[in-house]
Amino acid sequence: MPYSKNNIEDGVKFDVQPNKAPSAITYFLVAIAPVLIFVFMCASIYLLVILAVITIGIAFFVDKSAKYTKYRDNSTFIVNDKGVTKSGNFYSSNDIQRILYKNHIDNFEYIALVSSRPTNAATVHGLESYFKQNQKLAAVSYRVDIESNGKPITLCGGLTEPEAFAILSDISKILDFKMN
Repeated sequence: MPYSKNNIEDGVKFDVQPNKAPSAITYFLVAIAPVLIFVFMCASIYLLVILAVITIGIAFFVDKSAKYTKYRDNSTFIVNDKGVTKSGNFYSSNDIQRILYKNHIDNFEYIALVSSRPTNAATVHGLESYFKQNQKLAAVSYRVDIESNGKPITLCGGLTEPEAFAILSDISKILDFKMN
């Protein structure tokens, strides 16, 4: 279970564990596979090994990048009818304008492909694997925010959409916020 909630004397304590982001190593190996096969057929095995090591190295650093690690920390916060307490900071329910869930990855990306050749299999293959990887990452990149005095405060992240909505719903019930 991605999160648990326990009744305590101060309110309801939420403990949220984020979902693991998909590894970029598979994405990079799939995206560069046509190049690796070409190198294997035309060049030496040593060059193939060097390219594979470089690819895995790049993927390792991508896995550690902000896009993959942002909002993926374990989170604990307390909610009661008076407000929300997170990291020792209290946000009064009178100051909270709205509670929402967002996805920092799920943005529409439009890429214009212009090629002088009628078919470019390597480009299409690479873009297809990029979009699939981005879709997998976006599926586990929802977060729950409150806006207090015009400032967004992230309560938890690294969630699927149903998990984020469930937490939003639970918080809304405790704070007696109406959901539209």
